[in-house]
Amino acid sequence: MWTKEQFWKVLLYAAIGILIVSIFIIFCEFGTSMLIFIIPVLILGVLADHLFNKNLKNSQGQAEQARRHVEELSHYIAEQERTAKILEKSEEQFRNAFDYAATGMALVSTSGEIKKVNRSFCNIFGYSETQLPNTRYHNYIAPEDKDLFNQHLAQLLSGKAKSRQMEKRIVNKKGDIIWTVWSSSLVHDETGDSAHFIFQINDISDRKRAEEQLVHDALHDSLTNLPNRVLFHDRLENALKRAQRNFDSNFAVLYLDFDRFKPLSSLKIDCSFVMRMAEGNTEIVQTIVSLAQSLNLEIIAEGIETTEQIDVLKKMACNFGQGYFYAKPLDSAKVIELYSGAEDLHLSFIPKLAA
Repeated sequence: MWTKEQFWKVLLYAAIGILIVSIFIIFCEFGTSMLIFIIPVLILGVLADHLFNKNLKNSQGQAEQARRHVEELSHYIAEQERTAKILEKSEEQFRNAFDYAATGMALVSTSGEIKKVNRSFCNIFGYSETQLPNTRYHNYIAPEDKDLFNQHLAQLLSGKAKSRQMEKRIVNKKGDIIWTVWSSSLVHDETGDSAHFIFQINDISDRKRAEEQLVHDALHDSLTNLPNRVLFHDRLENALKRAQRNFDSNFAVLYLDFDRFKPLSSLKIDCSFVMRMAEGNTEIVQTIVSLAQSLNLEIIAEGIETTEQIDVLKKMACNFGQGYFYAKPLDSAKVIELYSGAEDLHLSFIPKLAA
């Protein structure tokens, strides 16, 4: 099958051949006198062949250029399709990594609005995936941690830090406080402007409870669950420091050290502690009451002089009392008489009078 260029080239060569044969016949018939006509015709033929070849080369060059453009365009389209598939696969992988990550993740605007959350994030807060988006993140942070957390985000926005991490408390849907490790970072768009925050959180409530239990075990006796010497010395040291800072601050120390406490049946509260309750200092009395209750000992409060003291002791579940409120020191006969009329003396909270 001939191409268009080959057809015209053969036709041109055939015309030139016919022209040459015609010139030869004319030359033989009429002699050299016809050369004046033949030479211009030959020149025109050569020029026509030259122009034809030049146009042919130009056409071939344009065709080759068009072919290369088509190949480049095809390669570009194929590359774009391949890139689109890679991006689609990458986005799918990121989406799966985001949605199914064990760590709670959220995309939050720089204004504080939650844009997207994953399942783990919702499980920690107790909400569904449709309830958290378009809400404000600070609604779920415990009030004690809001200021510090906002300071961390301000550092990210100002460029002073690339990421921040802190332990903070959140409030879940039930209103419970949950301890979490919260990591924050700032993502920028293609223009370099701040686009959104990425929050990553993990629930560390179990770890916190374990730490608190370890601290409790270190400061309390394993048998009685009462404070041990370590806690006593720590509280005593703190009390001494407070007294050194404030010379008007006074404190008392009740120290019991006994090995065979099983024969004991009661524990007395000294009248000096009872008298200080009027000033609002009830912590020592409450501690003694708690100690006696944990040891299953009866509690006797000394030096009761007012009904206000009785009311406070009743609230603490103190079940024995003695003091000038009931009577001055009496002989045994008067004590028996007074005991028999206890109900008339408003001593209903005391099962019996101490000896």
